[in-house]
Amino acid sequence: EACPTSALQCVDAAHVQRQRLYSQPF
Repeated sequence: EACPTSALQCVDAAHVQRQRLYSQPF
């Protein structure tokens, strides 16, 4: 896992991407 020193940023980025995916209307 290529993550910066702060794992919180990694989790936050993944969460934002997930929300963006669910936000898209299908």
